[in-house]
Amino acid sequence: MKDYVITLISVSIVCGIVHILAPAGTGEGIRKHVKLISSLCVLCIMIAPISGFIRSLESSEFNILGEYKESGSLENRYDKIYNDMISAYSAEQIAERCEEILRERFSLEEGDIQVMIYFSSSDNEPVISKAAVILYTGAITKDPREISACVTELLECECEIIYR
Repeated sequence: MKDYVITLISVSIVCGIVHILAPAGTGEGIRKHVKLISSLCVLCIMIAPISGFIRSLESSEFNILGEYKESGSLENRYDKIYNDMISAYSAEQIAERCEEILRERFSLEEGDIQVMIYFSSSDNEPVISKAAVILYTGAITKDPREISACVTELLECECEIIYR
């Protein structure tokens, strides 16, 4: 801030000296131009911090309107949104189908088992990274190793068994 004030005062003094030294001719033509250019120089120095402030707002994680800005190109952002939506929808559908298969194979009732699917991203493609199987009261008597092996075979991913 100190440097800014010193620069502003210095430019103002230099502009004042140039204005005084400008030749006074008929109609003060040159003095008007010198005064205009001097005023523009001082104005530029005065608004310099505003441009830095605006640049800092643009480069921040949030824009002026308070909306979240993601880094990357527009196409990459759309791909990420698309993959997230596909993953969310697919996780539900895969989990439901997996629950149906497990209920059939292990003679379980509706509500005895719950499957949760977790995705990770590999080369911008959603890939099933892990499955969690929650066993409720009616499924506690079933062998968790067999359930885990069945899920691992179906989804080709790691399977975690959780008792509730």
